[in-house]
Amino acid sequence: MSDLKVNSITGNTSAGVHIPGHIIQCVNSTLAGGSDASTTTSYISTGNTLNITPKQSNSKIRVSFSHVIRPTPGTNHTRVDVRLRETTTNTTILEYLYFGEELTDGGKDPILPISGTGVFTTSNTSQKTFDLQFRKANGEANQTSNIYYKWYTGATFTMDAMEIAV
Repeated sequence: MSDLKVNSITGNTSAGVHIPGHIIQCVNSTLAGGSDASTTTSYISTGNTLNITPKQSNSKIRVSFSHVIRPTPGTNHTRVDVRLRETTTNTTILEYLYFGEELTDGGKDPILPISGTGVFTTSNTSQKTFDLQFRKANGEANQTSNIYYKWYTGATFTMDAMEIAV
């Protein structure tokens, strides 16, 4: 029988190369809620964004967010589209389409808690910006009336990213 004695195990080597699957770095951002509203039919930012500068050019970045949106009824539906986008490459890493209520229901406004996770593969060490965006569902004006995209004052929305070695 043999004994193996180890003082420490880390995900880093002395050359600064990371072992695949290990977390290289974590960053987060927060956004205060408010009463901001829009009637956009094109994707625009909720303001819930995050910047990360990869330490390796071939890593994966796992991005998670938590947010709340309140659409008001449209003439046909009360629905929005939401996407998580890396802005420098215009890459969508997560998208929710037709999110909300299928029919208008006498003026009730759904409050839509939204959370999700997407993965982006890096190809360089330039800063990446991730942005949570929204619009009326399918870009159609009748899908909702106003979209309160920072619902509500006193709320805090978050975005987190982990760079993971490949």
